[in-house]
Amino acid sequence: FPEGKRFGYLPSYSGSWIVSNESFFPKNDIVNFVKLRASYGEVGNDNIGGARFLYLPDTWKTDGSYTFGDLNNQHTISGADEATLGNPDVTWEVSKEMNLAIELHLFKSKVSLTYEYYKNNRSNILSYRGTVPDIVQAILPPYNLGRMSSWGHNVEFTYNDNFGDFNFYVRGNGAIQKNKILFMDEAVVPSLKYQAATGHPV
Repeated sequence: FPEGKRFGYLPSYSGSWIVSNESFFPKNDIVNFVKLRASYGEVGNDNIGGARFLYLPDTWKTDGSYTFGDLNNQHTISGADEATLGNPDVTWEVSKEMNLAIELHLFKSKVSLTYEYYKNNRSNILSYRGTVPDIVQAILPPYNLGRMSSWGHNVEFTYNDNFGDFNFYVRGNGAIQKNKILFMDEAVVPSLKYQAATGHPV
């Protein structure tokens, strides 16, 4: 990254509350433990792909040869033109993540149940511009343009018990996960909007 963008402030917060430890919580053999927890944070990712020094332009590149003269008197000269432009604003990809969960222990703690809901919004995803016409005649670098969202539900279930000295447990889990592209710089023909990636899953 260029100077001024090599460090990031990415705070995170989390907290939990064991409700069953409170004096008002009734003691019983059905619901033995209740815990609520929540977290929110930002995570920076510098492993975003692309060239090593995206903020610097490449100097030039050899681009074949150019022919001068008429059909019977031709001169061929090797040519060079400007290579990929630099992106002086390239920076971190950022993920804003939220997690809400409840943990329960039931029936003398023989059954444990955990439910989690999460949401993740990613921004500054490194991607190429798709709306710049070829007439520009410049090799553009990737930019921090892309945005996407993902969310889902996770459930984990555990049953543990014993028969005399024989102890055992059974555990299962399930998940539903979805995502959607919020922005992708792409040229979209109005009559062919269904071909666009924006607004659809990855």
